Amino acid sequence: MSIMITVRQGIGFDIEYNNENCYRTDYYDDNGNITKHDQILCYTGIIIKIPFFTIFIGDMFPIEEDSTYIKNKS
Repeated sequence: MSIMITVRQGIGFDIEYNNENCYRTDYYDDNGNITKHDQILCYTGIIIKIPFFTIFIGDMFPIEEDSTYIKNKS
């Protein structure tokens, strides 16, 4: 499990559980070099939104290109 905090422009409060969000991202090594381009990660966990911040508490895992999730979304 990991914790990630991001900045947002909202001022509302919200707490929710999520298992559907997918994010496109790049992987970086310890020196800041990109090792993989355009990886799709699925997020499962709790999202807490407070004024100006979003806190993610959960897991992100890669979706394989041949998964049924990708094929069904196309």
